[in-house]
Amino acid sequence: EGARTFALVPAGREGLFWMQSTEDRGLVFLLADPFHWFPRYEVDVPDHELAVLGRGPQTPGSAPLGVLTIVTLPAAGTAPGGDAATVNLRAPVLLEPETRRGRQLVLRDERWDVRERLALD
Repeated sequence: EGARTFALVPAGREGLFWMQSTEDRGLVFLLADPFHWFPRYEVDVPDHELAVLGRGPQTPGSAPLGVLTIVTLPAAGTAPGGDAATVNLRAPVLLEPETRRGRQLVLRDERWDVRERLALD
C-alpha cells in the first residue's frame, strides 16, 4: 500500500511488461496489454477517473491513455497443462503518460472476468 513510484519495463515478450517498485525491490507485477491478447476488449473510463489521473479532454496529438492488466502466474511446480496464467480484465491499470500517474479501475462491466485465461505458451 505504501509503494507509490514504479518503473514500467518491457518483459521481453510483445504485450507483456514488468511494473517494478522503485521503493521496494521485491515488489513487482507482471502486466499484459489486454488489446494485444484480447482484441475485443473494451474499457469505458468515466470522466471522474480521468480527472483523478490529471487527464483533461482528449485533444489531437495527446498521448493515448495506457491500459494494462495484472497477470497471475501459476504456482511454481505446477504440472504442464495444469493451472494457466490468468489476467484480470475486470480491474485494469490505467496509466496517464503525460502526468505519469496510474490507477487501478474496477469495472462494472460483467463481460470481463477477474481470471481470464492468458495463453503464454
